Amino acid sequence: MSICQKIQDLEIDTQDIWKDDILNRKEVAEDFTRILADTQQPFVVSVDASYGMGKTFFLNRWREQLKKDGYQVAFFNAWNTDWEKEPLVPFIKTIIDSFPRDIGEILKEKSIEILKSIKDYSNFIIECSGGPENTLEKIAQIINPDDKIEQYEVKQKVINDFRNTICEKIKDNKLFIFVDELERCRPTYAVEVLETIKHIFDIPNVIFILGIDRTQLKHTISALYGPDMDGEGYLKRFVDLELHLPKPNREIFCKVLMDKFAIKNKKAYDSNSIINGWGCYCDYFSILADGYDLSLREISQCFTDISIIQKMVPDNYLKMSPILALLMILKHKKYSIYQNIEKISFYDLWKELEKIINANNDNLTCLKHCLMLVMIPFNDLHKTISELENENTRLNHEKQSNPAAAMRQEEIIKKLKDYHNVYQMHDDLDRRFRIDARGIIPYLKQKMEYLSKTD
Repeated sequence: MSICQKIQDLEIDTQDIWKDDILNRKEVAEDFTRILADTQQPFVVSVDASYGMGKTFFLNRWREQLKKDGYQVAFFNAWNTDWEKEPLVPFIKTIIDSFPRDIGEILKEKSIEILKSIKDYSNFIIECSGGPENTLEKIAQIINPDDKIEQYEVKQKVINDFRNTICEKIKDNKLFIFVDELERCRPTYAVEVLETIKHIFDIPNVIFILGIDRTQLKHTISALYGPDMDGEGYLKRFVDLELHLPKPNREIFCKVLMDKFAIKNKKAYDSNSIINGWGCYCDYFSILADGYDLSLREISQCFTDISIIQKMVPDNYLKMSPILALLMILKHKKYSIYQNIEKISFYDLWKELEKIINANNDNLTCLKHCLMLVMIPFNDLHKTISELENENTRLNHEKQSNPAAAMRQEEIIKKLKDYHNVYQMHDDLDRRFRIDARGIIPYLKQKMEYLSKTD
């Protein structure tokens, strides 16, 4: 893979729909299908996942699986048509295109009648200040205030004809209509799509699948109706069932990206060294990515960056995998810490990390030692070891008469073990690379400065 190529959603192989499913989303799709298979009423389901967590990948393959299983399926990417004035036109066109041509022509005629009856559709949502319950009544006022009842009846008739035609054409089958990326649209557009779903496509055996970031969509609703609008309550009027994509396994995802970007030592020797090997980079990165809750999109961006750095740092040269993994995460998620890390003490940084990671993990113990190595001056390290050894000797005598001293001694021995390990790492680093450990972070950051700020 070219170092300037980003990870993109692969074209779906209709013969093997889930072949690139590294997060086991196929099982999730099968479970969701079982939930909806017996539903005969009009139904709206939301599939909630934060931006960049693989929602579109999942929806695209689920829709193909449903097609393969014999269901009628339409897919509407709201963001792709956000430039349109009215969502109803591309929305209905998407549904028409999902049917065979002869049926599509019939639906097209019915939909044209709907569009003629709702002449000012693009503004009716804003006019309906009372909320979605009053939408249909308000439409009549917008269309023709001098003849409200007659126009209202005409509109209702053409909508019912359209509904009945779809109901007849899907017969005993189901029509799944996927709507993705709604929260990315301008507020009026997003809300009009929801209103259309509720008031025009309330049809038996028609199931809507809304792929949404629920938090962002609530912000979109508030942007249109005002900060006092209950965005959660508004969504509950439309959504009958809320489903959530499971938390992804970031370690598996990272390993796949390591392979895709060919991030590895060219020679087998020392490939798992924390000092100059790529073999263990993924272990540290995935744990930190979990702790900082990186999205799959953010992880992909990080691996694009690390693939570039790999080209700049020679194979058998200093890269300090645990430190590089941490710097990459901080650059993408905590830029202020990344930017000022040389001014931060090891102890303050470790307190920050302990809030989000399991410090008892063996890999994180190694990360701790690496951070001590590159952040604590050697003279301070030597001085601290001397002080801890003196304290240990004192407590060894005192514990005979003071039980509390024994507990304190356990803490001192644990700290001594950490500091002795770091002292040994200093020695190894000096013998192999003749480099001051305090220069490691500035060296790695210098390589990373070619890459853009992402926080």
